[in-house]
Amino acid sequence: MALTFQEYQKLAIRTLPPADHPGGHISTLALGLSGEAAECAVAMSTGHREKIIKEIGDVYWYIATIMYRYNIQDDQNKATFVEGAGSTCREQIMVYGGLAADMVKKHTGHLHKLDVDALAGFVLAAKAALDEIVWCNGFSFEVIALSNDAKLRERFPNGFTSEASINRPKD
Repeated sequence: MALTFQEYQKLAIRTLPPADHPGGHISTLALGLSGEAAECAVAMSTGHREKIIKEIGDVYWYIATIMYRYNIQDDQNKATFVEGAGSTCREQIMVYGGLAADMVKKHTGHLHKLDVDALAGFVLAAKAALDEIVWCNGFSFEVIALSNDAKLRERFPNGFTSEASINRPKD
C-alpha cells in the first residue's frame, strides 16, 4: 500500500521546531511555504526531474507542518480557490502560498486575529495544486515524500536544531 499524506505528515513533524522556536512560528512556516512554492515553480521551468521532486517535497513539508500545527484536515471542500489565481498548477501553488503568507503577515505584523479557517483554505488549495502537479507529471507521492524524509533525516538526525540548519551542506 502506498504512503498516504497523513503518514508522511507524521514523518514531517519529526523536524518541525516547537511553536515557541522562531523556526516553528507560523510566520516562518508561511514564509517557507511561499518561498518553496516559488522554488518549485522555478525548478519546474527547468524540467530537471530530481530538482522538481526535491522542491515538491519541500512544499509538501511546509503544507504538512502547517496543517499539523493548526489541526487542518485534508478536506478538499475547505480549499479556498480564488478566481484568476493562476492558469497553471505551478502558478497556483505560488498564489496560494503567497495568500497564506499575506494572511500571516497581517496576523504577525498588523496584529489581526489569525483566521485559521481562511489559512486552511489557502493551504488546502496549495496542496490540491501540488497534488495535481504530482499526478499530471507522473510523479509518485510516495517517492517524493520518502525522498524528502530521507533528506531531512540526514540533515536533522535528532530532529530540527538551529545549529544543524545553519551548518548543513548547501544543496
